[in-house]
Amino acid sequence: MVNLKNHRSEAVFSILNKLVIFFGILVLIAGFILGAEAFYIAKASVHELTGSIQTLKNAMRILWVLMVVMSILITIVLSLTIVRPIKRKKELSYLSTHFNSTILKIGDSVQLFDTNIAMMQQMGNELASNITETASTINRIQTLAQTESVTETMEN
Repeated sequence: MVNLKNHRSEAVFSILNKLVIFFGILVLIAGFILGAEAFYIAKASVHELTGSIQTLKNAMRILWVLMVVMSILITIVLSLTIVRPIKRKKELSYLSTHFNSTILKIGDSVQLFDTNIAMMQQMGNELASNITETASTINRIQTLAQTESVTETMEN
């Protein structure tokens, strides 16, 4: 005689594994996309004063690598924490409750990450505009200095 309860719990168990893998892959894809965007932003060329930009680029690369490693680790940990045999109905409800709370926490983390990326992007834009403004000011100062030296030469 076939025990259907075991088959049902294995089916639910299989679905949970698939969900964990799906969300893990989703986090990885989002990480790669955000990392590529960060590299694109960091590679934007600014005329002069690239020393601080290079530091920002290196920091973005390090953050991107850390994000990819963390997403892989989170996927592994989630798949290991969900992979538990279900023996009673209470365990299934307990497991589903914790799975739902885990999904909410992941959603909150992704939302926080998106907010942080937006803030970093805004700071990068402000930095680029400040550098452009500084470069134009330097050009004005050089023009004034040249004009002053020409005036002094003509007076002598």
